[in-house]
Amino acid sequence: MARRKRPGSKYVSVKADRLYGNTKIAKLTNMMMYDGKHSIAYGIVTGALDMMYEHHIKKSTPDLKAQAETKPVKKTATKTDKDEAEGGEVEASSSTTVIAPKASKEEVVNELFEKVLEAASPRVEVKSRRIGGANYQVPIEVRSTRKLTLTLRWLIKFSRARAGKNMVSKLAHELIDTLEGKSNTLRERENIHRMAMANQAFANFKR
Repeated sequence: MARRKRPGSKYVSVKADRLYGNTKIAKLTNMMMYDGKHSIAYGIVTGALDMMYEHHIKKSTPDLKAQAETKPVKKTATKTDKDEAEGGEVEASSSTTVIAPKASKEEVVNELFEKVLEAASPRVEVKSRRIGGANYQVPIEVRSTRKLTLTLRWLIKFSRARAGKNMVSKLAHELIDTLEGKSNTLRERENIHRMAMANQAFANFKR
């Protein structure tokens, strides 16, 4: 049995999902899956993301369905050769508008999902350390890979704990509440941070 860590042996790379091209959504699907039923888990995740997108569309102002950003472009007045020869006045051209293309559904969903992960990711956590015959809860900084794992684990845990039988709806409401700052996932994150702050005196015990 190997006694030392080998680089690249602990973490397995995850392929991006086929609809949104996001590896984090693919990882959420894998963690949601039961008994190898990937298609059912992927249907739950994509259905929840669709509900989150529709909620964002209804709530956004102006509506993203009809959103078109207009930017005025001013053109400077110029004299033509004929004007200079005749000494006529210069006619100023009217301003035009350039309509920027609206963002696609996949881009909006990826952006919203990244906001959920950013809002729910913990910065610090506590680890038990046995020093001098006593156990101490030592606050340590969370690695980026563990941040993602904890966040997805909390989203799934508190989604399943919600009332109701429709898992798509439960996961969607957990994502929406996280965006709006009132989900149980965010409360769990705050509890972890509060515990780390309470044990800040033992921070020098971390290895």
